[in-house]
Amino acid sequence: MADMGPSANPAHVLATFRSLTLAQGGGAQGAQALCPLPMVIAPADSPTDDIAQATHALLPPENAHIPLDLPLPLWSSKAGLGQVTLRSLLVLWAMRSSAFGEYMMNTAMRGGPKAASVTAPERQETLAWLRGEKDGCKLIEQWVAHMGTQAPTSAFSATTLRSSDIEYTQRSRLTYLTAPNAKDFSYLVKITHDPLVRGKAAPKPSHANGSSSSSAPASKHRSSSRSSTGAGSSLSSAATSAKSDPIILVPPGLNSLLTMYNVKSLLEDAKFTPTDQARLAFDKKPTLLEIHRKAADPGSSSSSSSSSTLVSGTSSGGGSGGPWKVLVMDSPDRLQTAADWDRVIAVFAGGMAWQFDGWRWSNAVDLFGKVRGYHLRMHDEQVPPSVQGWNVKHLVMHRTKRHLDLPVVLEFWTDLERWVRGHKPHLLP
Repeated sequence: MADMGPSANPAHVLATFRSLTLAQGGGAQGAQALCPLPMVIAPADSPTDDIAQATHALLPPENAHIPLDLPLPLWSSKAGLGQVTLRSLLVLWAMRSSAFGEYMMNTAMRGGPKAASVTAPERQETLAWLRGEKDGCKLIEQWVAHMGTQAPTSAFSATTLRSSDIEYTQRSRLTYLTAPNAKDFSYLVKITHDPLVRGKAAPKPSHANGSSSSSAPASKHRSSSRSSTGAGSSLSSAATSAKSDPIILVPPGLNSLLTMYNVKSLLEDAKFTPTDQARLAFDKKPTLLEIHRKAADPGSSSSSSSSSTLVSGTSSGGGSGGPWKVLVMDSPDRLQTAADWDRVIAVFAGGMAWQFDGWRWSNAVDLFGKVRGYHLRMHDEQVPPSVQGWNVKHLVMHRTKRHLDLPVVLEFWTDLERWVRGHKPHLLP
């Protein structure tokens, strides 16, 4: 008889046995069918179908002779000393298609007096694990609890078996990170794609096309995202910025309250839409948006020019209520010259100082001394500690009352125009 060697390790035997049942596909067989693997052998080293008369099992791939009465790391409340032997497991798998009552009555007949049966829940649990329907087995956990030790790692290490065209790998260092149930994480690729390509320069517009025209109101969000992303890497010579349009910077993160997806509808139409809903209207994340607004007449009061200033103006006039086009972006990569940065009139702070890394003024104190700062939050949110020390104006929106969006937006435009008129009047129409 061949030497048992390291294959007689109970944990290794259990792991190999499960690999064999999985390699068979875990399919149900007849009540009288015996499991062909591992092959059971009689005392005379001859193969037999009678588990009751056999003493050893031939366990692949080493073809080691394993005693059928070897206790396995499975604990049953009904088995003799609690531990399930290889003989008992062979009988359980051989009668996997039998009713529980038939299994109970014929366990000793099929496996001999040393074959012990398990309870109905334990049988169901073990068969589900052997078929690959479950990743864990409660009988193993019970064995660990009763023995006061951990199951040897070899019971769950890589066990690869080749049988003609069948190859099954139970676990390995390359498969431990594989998500169960074939979960789809493609949405993470879409989320991370935008920040990765945001810094890449888009192709410059053709000179023959001239300046880009505004889209119709019915499709302004989707059209603006397509036409604006074609701007060059610098704004100094961009056709869409021939009149030195002012610039507003918003946070780049999708977790921010204000993003490139919903800033246009909020600042132009006074309608707040959560980012996850607003992004459905875009094929891809816009890198440059145009917001059209009729600037308030400096001689008029804020109340008399309230909601009418949220729509595009039709008249022109330097600083006297003409149309005002403001560019919005979430990355300063296009701002390559001092003249470009001079056109920045407002920055929405998301609450994290890393937002300003790589900017001309990376320090928040210096930044908000040069531009007007704003922080947008919901009424039930606390002001981030970092923002409390910044020179920013706090805009508070209600989480559910959308009719209160208009006063907040009007407050923003009134404050911004007042600041621009006092600090950068050349950027007003």
